[in-house]
Amino acid sequence: MRRILAVGAAVVALAAPAAASAQMSLGVRVGYARALGDVGEGGGERHAMSDWVDAQLPVQADVMFRVTPALSIGPYVAYGWAWTGGDLEALCREPGVDCSSWSIRAGAQALYRLAPRASLSPWLGAGIGYEWIQSTRGLPGDARVNMNGVEWLNLQAGADVAATSGLRIGPFAMASLGRYGTAEARQHWPFPSSRTELADAQRFHGWVQIGIRVQLEQR
Repeated sequence: MRRILAVGAAVVALAAPAAASAQMSLGVRVGYARALGDVGEGGGERHAMSDWVDAQLPVQADVMFRVTPALSIGPYVAYGWAWTGGDLEALCREPGVDCSSWSIRAGAQALYRLAPRASLSPWLGAGIGYEWIQSTRGLPGDARVNMNGVEWLNLQAGADVAATSGLRIGPFAMASLGRYGTAEARQHWPFPSSRTELADAQRFHGWVQIGIRVQLEQR
């Protein structure tokens, strides 16, 4: 909880001074992301992220405040429809088994345009936030696993093309690095549930994402 509050405070601290400039833009991103790295460690083995959740289709909303013609800062939130990988993928294909997964990311970011007044404007970005992810397996004795932790860094790059006045669209790529701090597994009675702090088993994981970004700028 302290980490969530810290990330929230960072979002407010970044956005508050920028909001006074009244130069706001709204953005929507749609992409495809692949998982990298490890979820954690247990039983003397590392557990790969791709053996749990392999990929996702995220949709992200950006609210950006222009500090200078080139620099914008603000909060973001993303929801991703994810699917399982590895051994879980084979299990989820069994008759009568229904599996679903999702991911939520939220935080603050800064974007810098390399050519802010050009019709084709490349940009670079970086952010920090928090991530929640859940995977549910539906069958007798079904299980739900939740994990959450800090996304320590995401790096972004893209290029926007001016489609009309105030509307820009273009491709982007992003790579993020995070680490889950808490894992919770729940099963229906009579199966036991558990909650685990991953302080001694944390491993870094990441997402590599490509997609399209649409931005509506205030004039």
